[in-house]
Amino acid sequence: MVKLLIIADDFTGALDTGVKFAKRGIRTQVFTTYDIKDMDLKPETDVLVVDTESRPVSKEEAYKRVHMISEWAVERKVPVIFKKTDSALRGNIGMEL
Repeated sequence: MVKLLIIADDFTGALDTGVKFAKRGIRTQVFTTYDIKDMDLKPETDVLVVDTESRPVSKEEAYKRVHMISEWAVERKVPVIFKKTDSALRGNIGMEL
């Protein structure tokens, strides 16, 4: 069961974050697509990291992607949702938050 969902706006951010948990032995999956409805989520996954690839898209599309993933998490009662932002504040941070 997913205990923590991390939403990243690019591939590098998703992998950088996911590897930190995996190195500690925490069961982690990283999805490189924002459409997670049909993804093969393993039941033993504790941390799920999703790459929205939302940095280069319009602010409306960025919002849509993050909202879709957040709704998915709420429906599955994921207790913690973390929105990872770019350290240089690139992308659609305001709309995504």
